[in-house]
Amino acid sequence: MNLILLLMGALLAQTASIEGRILQAQTNEPVRKANVELRALESDTLQYLAVTRDDGRFSFQNVKPGKYRMRASRQGFVTIEDGQRKANGRGNPIDVLAAQATSGMLLRMTPTGAISGRVYDADGQPVVKATVQALKLGYTDGKRALTVMQTALANDLGEYRLFWLPPGRYYLGAVVPDWNIAGDNITLNGGAPGSSVQGSRFGAAIPDPVSASQLPQNVTADTNTYLPIYFPNTTDEEAAGVLEVGAGATLSGMDLQVRPVRTRMLRGVALDAETGKPPAATPQSAQLVVSPRANRAGLSPFVNAQTGAFEATAMHAATNIAVVGGLKVGRVAIPIGETDIDGLQVVISAGVPLPGEVKVEGGATLPLQTLRLSLRLDPSTLFGPQPPPGSGVPAANGSFTIQNVTSGDYRVLVTPLLNAGTLTPAIPEPLKKVYVKSMRYGDVDVLNNVLQIRGRPENALLVVLGTDASTLSGTVINADQKPAPESTVALVPANRTRFDLFRSAATDAAGAFKLERIPPGEYKMFAWEDVDTGAWFDPQFLKTFEDRGILVTVSGDKEYRLPLIPMP
Repeated sequence: MNLILLLMGALLAQTASIEGRILQAQTNEPVRKANVELRALESDTLQYLAVTRDDGRFSFQNVKPGKYRMRASRQGFVTIEDGQRKANGRGNPIDVLAAQATSGMLLRMTPTGAISGRVYDADGQPVVKATVQALKLGYTDGKRALTVMQTALANDLGEYRLFWLPPGRYYLGAVVPDWNIAGDNITLNGGAPGSSVQGSRFGAAIPDPVSASQLPQNVTADTNTYLPIYFPNTTDEEAAGVLEVGAGATLSGMDLQVRPVRTRMLRGVALDAETGKPPAATPQSAQLVVSPRANRAGLSPFVNAQTGAFEATAMHAATNIAVVGGLKVGRVAIPIGETDIDGLQVVISAGVPLPGEVKVEGGATLPLQTLRLSLRLDPSTLFGPQPPPGSGVPAANGSFTIQNVTSGDYRVLVTPLLNAGTLTPAIPEPLKKVYVKSMRYGDVDVLNNVLQIRGRPENALLVVLGTDASTLSGTVINADQKPAPESTVALVPANRTRFDLFRSAATDAAGAFKLERIPPGEYKMFAWEDVDTGAWFDPQFLKTFEDRGILVTVSGDKEYRLPLIPMP
């Protein structure tokens, strides 16, 4: 027993202790009941947990030697790590030594903010259970896109409140519920007949939620719909205003007024090109896809299997209709207009094979079977059938075939070298210096333009791979000529419509960065202290910083000292 006690004492003598305090960043008031975590540096797993007392103090005892990160969190505050320089950044590692006693650690937590207001209709009546969204600006495939960060439902007065928002720039949107579509259930008036309504959170709306769900036969349903609305009361996402949410602040009175938008009806029939009959023999086997989408309750997204008939609501803008049944598809483009259209005919047919070949510049041997060539409809909102497995995978000699290609305008993807969006799959080691140098379909450059397929392909798709991609590395330097950790480096091509040529990276603790797999050409390189993800895809954003970047001619691996663009 004495030996065990001695051993335990010896082990405890080798452990460490950490003490500190958490204060509010703006007021220096103590933050009580905050969770303080010590997490293993490599695995990011929780090892020790402490809770701050009324005076904001915390302590860890008997901490084993090792490398940790310290993280503090509490409702109503932004989660922070010790040594963190910016929101969502990583903190500094804490190196805990044997028998070390650390005191006086100080973390400052920033209070979150809120947005509140009311959603009402054109008559000033509250829109009950409207979904209100706090949105952040991002970019998908080089195009502006708003991402939902938080949602809240408006109450019976149309009032909403979005809370615990980290300080920053937000957009505000609202979506009107559709009381005709099954979803959330509300029972009114003690469950009396006619007082129970159902509704989801999206689509068109019946302004009065206690209205009868079935209209009399002599009453014509309203052909209006409600589009998402953005502050300050616009249906145009591009015109949405920016709201600056400060630390601990509430933006109140952020009201949104929804107004119905007139729609038109599109009616027609889908037929199979081979049989001249409806596309399938079983219900709901052929799907109707309308872009841009305009919801209307009661309309099926499927084509009637017995008659081939379909109907859809559409906006007055140019509209694309697609009917997809199995591996067959048909599309019709509808021009801008306000009147209903009857008698549309969508003929669906199976796709045809598109042959092609991958060549490697200089004749180098590469594992071409690790590639996959595919087509994405342009615009990407259009819908098409998925090709079968194995389609578009080159043989050892580089030949390939993309199956089931239907008429349309496409972008050619070469995974993992040339992909949709900004996400890049893992690149096998033999392809680290490889890039798509050119793509041609007959005399047409389809690397910089769309691939147009009309009926059976008349040419083969020729893809040429280059093997001299470069790596750019270096250090970002601030105004004091010191390294700038956790800054963002972006490489922007001279041809800014080639979203696949954009590159970005974050600097490490020493301010170092690395950008890989860069095709030869002209670029401009920027480094920001803090910037919204993907903002460099926005031409208007870049105009502000054109003279702050450095021109780069890529032709081999190079290193740079890049000046930091500080926060405004």
